[in-house]
Amino acid sequence: MTNEEKCKRVLEFLEIVKILNRNIRGRQENLSPVFAIGGIYDIANPYFLGRIKLNSSKEGFKIDTKVIDDVLESTFLGNNIKDDTYVGINEGCFVNKNKFEEKLGDRVLGVNSFFDNLIKSVKEYYGV
Repeated sequence: MTNEEKCKRVLEFLEIVKILNRNIRGRQENLSPVFAIGGIYDIANPYFLGRIKLNSSKEGFKIDTKVIDDVLESTFLGNNIKDDTYVGINEGCFVNKNKFEEKLGDRVLGVNSFFDNLIKSVKEYYGV
């Protein structure tokens, strides 16, 4: 399989996840993500799998950042995971978006921009 074909398949997958929905008994449900975290890493490792914990408070929903912070401080072959990680978070969904902004700065994006950034990175990786 060529790099162009590999790239095409990854891009199609990312586009599908970005606008995910389902139709059950004639009722359409929006399943597109309101939060995403990840990036393009040197190895295939699901760093954040099972690490997202959601808490409820009077103010609204919060993502537990302690567990994510531990992953962000991890290193592999001298590279810090944090340096290649982006967050996509829809405005108004979580009351502690600022915690991510403090940690990752301008790598905190809207979910759509997060996926656009991944798509751009995948194209660069495959040289397409």
